[in-house]
Amino acid sequence: MTDYKKIPPRDDAPFYWITPVGSSGSQTSDQIVKALVSEAKIYAFSNWAVVRAHLKPQDQMCFYASQKGVVAHATIATSPEHKLDPRVPHPERYPWLFHLKNPVLYLNHPVVIDDALRARLDAFRGRDLSKGGAWLIQTTRQISKHDFDILTQNQIHALI
Repeated sequence: MTDYKKIPPRDDAPFYWITPVGSSGSQTSDQIVKALVSEAKIYAFSNWAVVRAHLKPQDQMCFYASQKGVVAHATIATSPEHKLDPRVPHPERYPWLFHLKNPVLYLNHPVVIDDALRARLDAFRGRDLSKGGAWLIQTTRQISKHDFDILTQNQIHALI
């Protein structure tokens, strides 16, 4: 997977990202994705999220709900800025806010990252699939367009 110290220089092409979303207090990861990504069209990172410096408008991000699968994707509309938003659970912990556009939500049809799907992803090329893939969704990671398409394309057909 991408070492953030080795992210190539940007050109006009978008980067593709996967980010984990966990529960917070009484809110499930599904509720957080629905409220932030689909309804408010925002998302936020912590001060420790190194990736925030690499996010740019037009990048594509998919959202992995803990223990469920990829449940949404959207286009990044703005670069992250330090701004507390009360819609974000614990905004003091996640002060780097950015706006999204064109969100697609598929909470009832998550893309489960199982052995069969991992075998198709570039991120797992050359890796022992029997060792699982938790490393992919433990933090926000850059992924290939190919992997992004696999993690989100099934939803195009499910929503028609």
